[in-house]
Amino acid sequence: MRNMVLSQIGAEALRERILPDMEETCQKALVDWSTKESLDVKKATSSVIFDFTAKLLFGFEPEKNMSERFSYIFQGLLSFPLNIPGTVFHKCLKNQKMGLKLMKDLMDERRAMPEKHRGDFLDQILDGMKTESFMSDDFAVFAMFAILLASFEILSSSLTLALVFLTEQPMVVKELQKEHQEILQNRERREGGVTWKEYKSMNFTMQVVNESLRMLNVGPGIMRRAIKDIHVNGYTIPEGWTIVIAQSALQLNPETYDDPLSFNPWRWKNLEPTVVAKSFIPFGGGARMCAGADFTKAFIAVFLHHLISKYSWEKVKGGEIIRSPVIGFGDGFYIKIRSK
Repeated sequence: MRNMVLSQIGAEALRERILPDMEETCQKALVDWSTKESLDVKKATSSVIFDFTAKLLFGFEPEKNMSERFSYIFQGLLSFPLNIPGTVFHKCLKNQKMGLKLMKDLMDERRAMPEKHRGDFLDQILDGMKTESFMSDDFAVFAMFAILLASFEILSSSLTLALVFLTEQPMVVKELQKEHQEILQNRERREGGVTWKEYKSMNFTMQVVNESLRMLNVGPGIMRRAIKDIHVNGYTIPEGWTIVIAQSALQLNPETYDDPLSFNPWRWKNLEPTVVAKSFIPFGGGARMCAGADFTKAFIAVFLHHLISKYSWEKVKGGEIIRSPVIGFGDGFYIKIRSK
């Protein structure tokens, strides 16, 4: 399953086919947002990313505001399981049912019309069901649902976090402007889009992305299951137990990161790769590292390229960061975007 996802949104897919569509999506969104008096960044980015991801993975054009209904699901995943009207958990289950039905309908429609084959994730799922016994209809529907939910919700929250931090850090914005102006000046075709080479040259931009991810992870932790007894410092974690790894314990450790509560992208210039590998795990690590890591970083970088190069923005209100237990933004984070 992980290999299927990587083939659709991994580094190779980004380089070969996704980057231009990703850039077009960001450009259209920013043009639209610049006409508004203000916008809630989390809601606006959720809608754009949900629509882009749904079309990319399933060839599906979502109806308006569908991303909000999926967001309710994410908010209720770790809520108190009280299933009565008015509770977060009840709203979560209601929208989960809607989401699963949508995935089932998409799968049935594609199965009934093989001429619509697009080579996307949905087609890969259907092809896999022909050869893999574990891939039942229910498994496929839940896999589609989970991947769509995780991809848009985590990315939109990460992008919003980056903008919250940047709004309070004019020196960081100035350094970003310098980097992206150099990219534009060195571009062979002025009217051309971001190339893979240009994306890979966005060193300071990636430091900003990493610092945002280091400061606050969207989820409260990473869950893993012990496949055998694990002995740590005189304690035993029994086989079958669930382990929750709190990334903040590593990523806010003052022994690794000087002044860990300060947003400082420049710190990444001097961090050793071995230190980063052991103490920076926003997407997990090892063989089960999140397959959407490259997709998330690329989208944020391309979005920042156009925002920094062509627009300015100012905070209107909000920006309070809360955890309940996933990252949220209280009453929202509203900004005004202006074309330069």
